[in-house]
Amino acid sequence: MCTNAATTSYDHTNSERLLFKKDKYTRVDLKRKRVDSVLPPYPRSIAKYWLGCETEQIPDNSRAEK
Repeated sequence: MCTNAATTSYDHTNSERLLFKKDKYTRVDLKRKRVDSVLPPYPRSIAKYWLGCETEQIPDNSRAEK
């Protein structure tokens, strides 16, 4: 079993898919079959880059998906 697999995905556009795992997300270019190249690189914090939060809290591992 692959332990690095995304727990959720979302088709952002016809050529992009967002992959979510715990508190991080990654954007994949489906045409190139590669993770998009951006700074800062993926995986990125959902709180900071998706939700626009200025600060990140330490994830509560007791509630994290196992």
